Amino acid sequence: MGNPWINHVMATKRKHRGKSFKDILKMAKKTYKKSPTAHKKKAHKKKAHKKTAHKKTAHKSKGIKRKTHKRKSPKRKPSKSRRRTRK
Repeated sequence: MGNPWINHVMATKRKHRGKSFKDILKMAKKTYKKSPTAHKKKAHKKKAHKKTAHKKTAHKSKGIKRKTHKRKSPKRKPSKSRRRTRK
């Protein structure tokens, strides 16, 4: 036993052979009745969104730009082919 909606659509399709699937879905929508115990949805409370004012944060140095330090990349060992010395 599959999904009740799909079963209903397939039954409607068998009754109305030759019609497009789009028309069959429209017909099935009109005649489909959900069972009272199937898929009861719980009521969800909507959360109120807080509106916050954006404040400008003043920099501690007040106008003086911070110096950024460049990171030095670690020295790599030469590859094996370059390590060999030719005789």
